[in-house]
This record gives sequence, structure tokens and C-alpha cells, in this order.
Amino acid sequence: VRYIFMLALIAPLAAAFAPPLSPRLKPSVRRGAARGGLFGGGDTQVVTDIDDTVKSSGGLSLAGIPLGGVDTSYARGSFYPGVFQFGLELSCARLPPGRPPARVAVLTARAVEFKALLEIKQSSKLCVRYRDAAQRRLRAPWGVGPVLYGSVQEWVCQERKGWRKAANFELLRAEAPAGRPLLFVGDN
Repeated sequence: VRYIFMLALIAPLAAAFAPPLSPRLKPSVRRGAARGGLFGGGDTQVVTDIDDTVKSSGGLSLAGIPLGGVDTSYARGSFYPGVFQFGLELSCARLPPGRPPARVAVLTARAVEFKALLEIKQSSKLCVRYRDAAQRRLRAPWGVGPVLYGSVQEWVCQERKGWRKAANFELLRAEAPAGRPLLFVGDN
């Protein structure tokens, strides 16, 4: 079961009480957001989790600590049916005709310290599948925009994962074009 949360009201509260976890977005990222280049042009910014939301973690764990999630209903790494189309439809829901949707932002618990191994690149299967969904429906470029990572800290203290995602969500909200609603799709 997937849940859709609107964190616009919760994230500022969570960020206010969470220890400082994430640095501010880099100046180049802020400049891109101000021009709409980082997020794209659409009205609604879809923000998604990856593990157990876009693809199954397979329930893999190490020393009793889940590595990405707990779902065993699909094989590890399997994309859920319709998930890319779902993200695209949410992104397009409030768009006037001819206006491009905002690219999907990603909040992931993947540790930034292991980014060299775990980075979500534009060439990754995930990004390619989002782009393919747009080509079929819009015949226009679309896909994954900003990706905000977690930290090894959250793997040591699992209860901090939610705080990290809330803090990263707040970073996205603060850097998004004025008035843009953000919609989180995920499980925490």
C-alpha cells in the first residue's frame, strides 16, 4: 500500500525540531531553481521516495537493519506497475495546455557518503523510465530533477530517516518557485 502525503504543513515543523542534517542547496542549484531550470515549468512539484515507493527493496536487511525498505511483494529492484505514469499524471494534473510539467524531485535515504556507488544519475534505469513515460504521453522531455540524499547517520540511527526526509523536503520547498505546491509520494 502506498500513501500520498502532503508535507507542506508538516515539513516546516519537522525541520524546526530536527537537528541540522542537510546543508543548504548549492548556490548553482538555487540559481537554477530561481529560473525554474532545476524544477521545470509545471505547477505541482512531485517529490518521491524511491525504495518501496518506486521500486521494491525486496526486504533485504543487514544485521536486522532494512537496506532501503521492507517490501517483499516484488523482487528487489523491481519497479512497481504504473509508478512512472502515476508520477507524470500527478505532475501534469494542474497544468495549462502546452506548459511543461515540473521534473520529479527525489528524496532518498541513500547515504550521500556512498554517492559514488549509489548516485541516481540521469542514465539510471529509474531516470530513463520517467523520461520514457513522458515521451509516450507528452512527446516532450521530462524526468527526474533534483535528488536529495540521506546520510550514514540515518543508517546508524534509523529513527532519523524521517527527520532527514522532512528536512530535505523543506529545502526543496524553500528553493521552489514561489507558490508552487509540493506533493510527496512515499512511505515515510
